[in-house]
Amino acid sequence: MKTKIGLSENCSERLSSIKGLFLKRVNKVFLTLLLGLLFVSAMTIPTIMSLQSALNSFEPLTAAHLESLVTDEYPTAYLIQGEITTQGDGASVVAIFDASSIDMLYSNNPVMSQVELLKITANAESDLPASIDLYQLEVLSNLKYLLVEFEYDACGGSADGCLASILEGIIQGTSSKITVIYSQSLPE
Repeated sequence: MKTKIGLSENCSERLSSIKGLFLKRVNKVFLTLLLGLLFVSAMTIPTIMSLQSALNSFEPLTAAHLESLVTDEYPTAYLIQGEITTQGDGASVVAIFDASSIDMLYSNNPVMSQVELLKITANAESDLPASIDLYQLEVLSNLKYLLVEFEYDACGGSADGCLASILEGIIQGTSSKITVIYSQSLPE
């Protein structure tokens, strides 16, 4: 009778050991999957923020440079209705484009080689392109910011609360180096 109890205890210990090993592996697999999902979701959601949030959250030198790009005069490329024109001396640092010229941004054009800020101004919903692919914009090696200026009441009177959602529907692809920024300026 002693041997039967000893065998039963031995089997019980073995089962507990196997159960513990199994649970460790399940936990490890679960944690790996969870971290993988978090990483993938972080990679697929571009950074979209208001201009003011960007200026407040960036380190001071970066914020000052962004503010300067948005407000000061720089050599500028204009991509309007499929045509490129430039203004200012030297390589363009800012590029202003319209929805009909979006495909021009995806080509390796020397005029655009130094562009750090792309800007589109929307006076109506129809002024926005159907999509903007951040991955394809990486052909612009110095590009840091994509600024979308809303000059109409896109949110129907509820301040600018929906602008990030509008852009999430337009922005495609991912980029670790391009920050999407929006601002709203309503006519008085």
